[in-house]
Amino acid sequence: MPSAEPSLAFRLLDVHVIHGRADDRAVQHPDLTRSFAELLHESASLAGGLRMMGLGPEDVLVLRSPSVQVRVVTVLACIRLGAHVEDDAVSPHAVVEGDPAQVVLGDAAESWAVLLKAGRGDPAEAAPTDPPGYAARVAEQHADLVEPLLAGRPVSLPR
Repeated sequence: MPSAEPSLAFRLLDVHVIHGRADDRAVQHPDLTRSFAELLHESASLAGGLRMMGLGPEDVLVLRSPSVQVRVVTVLACIRLGAHVEDDAVSPHAVVEGDPAQVVLGDAAESWAVLLKAGRGDPAEAAPTDPPGYAARVAEQHADLVEPLLAGRPVSLPR
């Protein structure tokens, strides 16, 4: 019996690090340059921080930040948690907004940078598999990040 496909989070970053491409460029942008290992570390750390605040699978996070780093790392962190990132939602579980970015979840608010650092103590690992339809939905919604990373190419975002 064939095994289930590994999770999207695992295929986006972890697999490249495991296969010896840790130092290869994963993101190339005038405001952000990261290797696969650096992006894995940051997204897993932020996912750990978001998880500490209560964000989990199937939760919705609204992202309203002009920062390229905040967008890239937040989307990848949410994928690690199985959460969804939207530009707008009626009742999101969390909102990331501003520059410098703040994360608001319920009555709690915390600096994005502080959550990134706090999550380093308990980074989120990639789930073994995704729920049905999750990977396809996220891949379509965030194709500019997902497609190149799945192919092992660096993400090249417009300025």
